[in-house]
Amino acid sequence: MITRSYISILFSIFLVRFTIFSSIPFLYIYITQNELGSAVEAGLIVGLLPLTSSITGLFGGYLADRLDRRNILIFSCLFSSTAFILFSLNQSLAVCAGFAFMIGFCQGFFEPASQTILGEMVDPKHRQRAFSHRYLIINVAATAGPFAGGLIFYDNKSTSFLIISLIYLVSSYVIFSFIKPQKTVEKSEKSHKSFSFMLNTLMTNNSVRTCFLSGLLLMCAYSQITSTLSIFVIENSDGGVTYFSKLLALNAILVITLQLPLTRAAETISRNSTILFSSVAMAAGFALPIISEPSEAMFITMIVLISIGEVLLFPISNSLFFEIAPDGQRASFMGFFNATMLGLAIGPPLGSIAVEHVDMSGLSLIIFFSVLLSGFGYLFITKKQTQTEH
Repeated sequence: MITRSYISILFSIFLVRFTIFSSIPFLYIYITQNELGSAVEAGLIVGLLPLTSSITGLFGGYLADRLDRRNILIFSCLFSSTAFILFSLNQSLAVCAGFAFMIGFCQGFFEPASQTILGEMVDPKHRQRAFSHRYLIINVAATAGPFAGGLIFYDNKSTSFLIISLIYLVSSYVIFSFIKPQKTVEKSEKSHKSFSFMLNTLMTNNSVRTCFLSGLLLMCAYSQITSTLSIFVIENSDGGVTYFSKLLALNAILVITLQLPLTRAAETISRNSTILFSSVAMAAGFALPIISEPSEAMFITMIVLISIGEVLLFPISNSLFFEIAPDGQRASFMGFFNATMLGLAIGPPLGSIAVEHVDMSGLSLIIFFSVLLSGFGYLFITKKQTQTEH
């Protein structure tokens, strides 16, 4: 399973995510400190990246099924590198918006192509482990990225963006040198794989709808960690913001350290058991404010349970969506599944509205059932897969 190509695709995913985590958080600071725009405008521009990525991922996945996926990855990295170079030469609010759009556009092409390459280069029985490795390196990038970004953007100079552009160039080199050209849809099939045909398949396939809605619901629930849950912790702990930052650090450490051992343990039991266990663990973590008074022990227990759940449930969701995709449409399906990241955008405002009307206990109950419902959706898909196989 561990080949040079496998390591290369994981390393390129790490580099791309590392650049995102080390630069985009500082884009907000860069805009406000250089008086290029207001705090609200800066927030909208930063939010433009995940929004663009979610929307363009569908088209990017479609092209990745019809063109050489390796070339899609190289194009994405080179275009991103160009965006950082152009941004270092000229800054204005409009340029910042264009920059965020370009990076989001490239992400929409990179993610489905890279996930499809990763999923296809391993044996099906190792696919869940492969997506677990992907989730692990993304979290390593999410941990190291902001720290490195603080060093890179310490002097707040526009030339700092040139450093990030070089990392994209390194990623392009790794992909070109160590990943073989990828096969695409056979010419005889391409006439039957139009964009409208692909959209129709996505919209009419019951398993696809269930998997997408489950993923969207899960992302909405998970987004509460950095929104409503953060306020709850800050208001009910002596450490305030500092204590909450420590909980986030604990979450990152747990995800990184538990990913491999829990993945190996999950391979010894059925996928249904893994889904049920991880869903209950995460749901129980979010439900603690209902049954326990706020305390440091409760907050730590909450983060531990949520971390255990996400370590298992997120890779499974990627693996399931990959497996239900028909031949010739895997990248398209992964591009569609990436749109579940919209849950990270709509989750916080929905959670805030819920808190205003039903307080934190009510929101915790809503999240509890949302996570369980998401898990049941995945169980429904695995049941259909089993019936199909027999």
